[in-house]
Amino acid sequence: MAKPTSRVTLSHATLVQALACDVSSKMTVTASLKAPLIETDAHKSRSPVDVVCAVDVSGSMAGVKLQLVTRSLEFMVSVLKPTDRLAVVVFSDGARLCFPFVNLTELGKKTALDSIRSIRASGQTNISAGLHMALDLVKQTPSSANVSSVVLFTDGYANVGITKIEPLCASIKDRIAAIDDTACSINAMGFGNHDAEFLTAIAEEGMGMFYYVDKPDSIATAFGDVIGGLLSVVAQKVKITLEAADDSVVIESVPTGYTKTNPIPGKTSTVCISLGDLLSEDKKDFVVFLKLSPHYTSAIQSLLKVTVSYHNLISDTNELSTMDIKIARPKASEITAEQKIPNVGVLRQTRRIQTAVAMKQALQHYNANNVHAAKKVILTAMTTLAKEAAKDTTIANLLQDLKQCLQKMDQKGARGYLVSQRQSHMQQRSNAINTCYSNTRQMACQQSTRAYVNKNTLPGKSGYGPVRTVWCYIGSVPIGAGMQHPNHPSTNRYTPYVAPNCYPQRNNSTLNNSNSNSALNNNNSNNALNNNSNNSLNANDFISPDTLPMCQLYFYE
Repeated sequence: MAKPTSRVTLSHATLVQALACDVSSKMTVTASLKAPLIETDAHKSRSPVDVVCAVDVSGSMAGVKLQLVTRSLEFMVSVLKPTDRLAVVVFSDGARLCFPFVNLTELGKKTALDSIRSIRASGQTNISAGLHMALDLVKQTPSSANVSSVVLFTDGYANVGITKIEPLCASIKDRIAAIDDTACSINAMGFGNHDAEFLTAIAEEGMGMFYYVDKPDSIATAFGDVIGGLLSVVAQKVKITLEAADDSVVIESVPTGYTKTNPIPGKTSTVCISLGDLLSEDKKDFVVFLKLSPHYTSAIQSLLKVTVSYHNLISDTNELSTMDIKIARPKASEITAEQKIPNVGVLRQTRRIQTAVAMKQALQHYNANNVHAAKKVILTAMTTLAKEAAKDTTIANLLQDLKQCLQKMDQKGARGYLVSQRQSHMQQRSNAINTCYSNTRQMACQQSTRAYVNKNTLPGKSGYGPVRTVWCYIGSVPIGAGMQHPNHPSTNRYTPYVAPNCYPQRNNSTLNNSNSNSALNNNNSNNALNNNSNNSLNANDFISPDTLPMCQLYFYE
């Protein structure tokens, strides 16, 4: 059996195998890179990582959101190695250092945990101050770590400091450039009422991802995805250059979510794309749309020269790989039926790009308050994919994502959802909304973070106050009897919540009283006890002990 490679591998494909030599033609090709899989032993000896978490502690973060963030930070402390370093910056009206870089030894972990658990919320939202302090910290305290990242958490709009995206991105670019040889990424998490496009621009300037967190439970998933990504970086400063073979080949476009430049002034048929980091198992497919002139000089025409450069973290070497993309150019009468069959892989990647472009166009209409036009764009893209979805799972999944976008149009959070889906598909990288691009370590960290947070966090609900915990044997006492609000004894003002997985389900029964005023309804995904009328419990409501012998209830003001 061949030994797995530690290098980034290249591959390519053309939409069809041959084009007639005597006519001008359009051609679609893909240039792909595949990162190696990190084996278990390789992960144990991985390079150290430096992480700075910039946490929004403005007043709106108080309660469940901040609690979930701090539990996620605790999980990060638990999985990082003694050679890794962590620092936390908190920001509201301004920014302050919660604790500087510490190596996560046993003592360092205790220091970090004590500081994390002391975080409190108040004030406004100065995102720029938090980001600047985090990036300056990376620059001012260099280490041997090859992987450095700033992880931003916020639930609001920047209303203090630099509030416009252009000057903020310019300042981020300058600060990242000032960091010596260490590549530093920025991942941004937004939940609640935040500016998704603002945070996406920040993340893309920092070669990272935007995570749209649509509900508190997704915070752990997003955090786990970030941690898994940081722990599985295999290549840095990755750049791919696409150069037309000669003047008969014109690169019309290379749609991508990454930064593109023209490395050779005046030469429009050369495109350079900066990818930042590659994670273990990453696959990046660049769809290149070409225009070809007639070609008579040979039966085979060279189309593109592809060059990939990167720093290999596994071998700690700078590496360069190249490949040539060619196509047959026979006479039209010599092209076989087989050569005309479209390549499935190229078709899939073309549809992925078309899906992401449709999401971007829909977002533009949505931002202009033209929801009808936004829906029309999505429906048109869905019509295209529907013709092929039955025969291809990948295209079927893209169609499903478009359906989700269409459904979100009439809901709160549509903007964040569209932004997040578009970026994920355009960059082929996972986030809290779309995990189809997650690698093995990211999936493991997502599950582990959720398990840790769920175990160590009382279930919560945004907008609710103090938590009261009550254990009761249901069936022996009425639910809610005598549980009045301490300051309003004449009213029942508690909203009940059954802790997930804290009780056995028997006989597949559900807790659903046909009475419209019943407070018992277990048909929702988080096992909450919902009240359909006045958020109070009826003292006469009982549940059979055979169905639910014991239950832990959490009550929120």
